[in-house]
Amino acid sequence: MRDEVVFVGSAFDRMLALSVALQGKNCDVTVIRARKNALGEAMACGLHPTAMLVTLDGTETVTEVRELMSALPETRILCVTPARPPSAALARIVRAHGGAILSADDADVVVVATLIAMSAKPALVDAR
Repeated sequence: MRDEVVFVGSAFDRMLALSVALQGKNCDVTVIRARKNALGEAMACGLHPTAMLVTLDGTETVTEVRELMSALPETRILCVTPARPPSAALARIVRAHGGAILSADDADVVVVATLIAMSAKPALVDAR
């Protein structure tokens, strides 16, 4: 079964480049261009992917981030922030929901590797 990965944000060129980098990784990628309010677009898309990359612009509230994370409890969400470090409150919420935070300055290879790791199924351990 293929994983579904969704990218939501305003950095359309970068999201397309990241989607190309994920080719051959057993996943289907959907790119949603959000001119404003990437969190709102992520909530409205109606998808429940394995992983989601949301590009934040810094105007989002902690409440909006929590609402997205709570609405998609099975989705591993990677938030890309414009500045580093993110606020402590944002970091706590994202980590509490199994997500991760990267900076917009992080290299594409770091973003792709993080998405792959986040969407990976945990290995079954034989406790014999």
